[in-house]
Amino acid sequence: PIQRCVDTAALMIQGADASTLAQNTHHIEIVEQGLLVEPGSFVLDIKQAGPYFRKQGALGFINSFVNNALPGMKHPITGVVDVLELIYNTHPQDHFGLSLAVSHDTILAAIIAVISGRNTVSREDWPKMMEGLFVWFEGDVFLESKLKWIWRGEVNELSIREFQNLEKIK
Repeated sequence: PIQRCVDTAALMIQGADASTLAQNTHHIEIVEQGLLVEPGSFVLDIKQAGPYFRKQGALGFINSFVNNALPGMKHPITGVVDVLELIYNTHPQDHFGLSLAVSHDTILAAIIAVISGRNTVSREDWPKMMEGLFVWFEGDVFLESKLKWIWRGEVNELSIREFQNLEKIK
């Protein structure tokens, strides 16, 4: 529900329409989802977490988040699983469509670090403007599915069930 994200999605849809031979033969709807923007899926209490963002900056804040070291925040795995489940559930049911989720660099940096099992995000790791993460799922039930993703040309995968169980260990 951030206008910049809605505008970006609309421009991407416009570009996709312009690049197809049969323009405007499909219906594309923009659905606003609060989990994809700040404070999004990660913050439980903005009054507790907010001062840390102002003090540490985006990079410091995300590093503290992925290490589960901030008050007012969900466990990193819980927050990421919530976003992944949203993406899983909003994907077209015929499995032949494509969904586009527009978010912020901070949200993307956190998701990539957490699903990659990293507890440090450097400036080099930080998403560039309009850089995207390509994700898909294999499986008919979210918790039993495998997440597959491509980030900067590298293909990765993880079991959602095993990933979610890591929260109990960490």
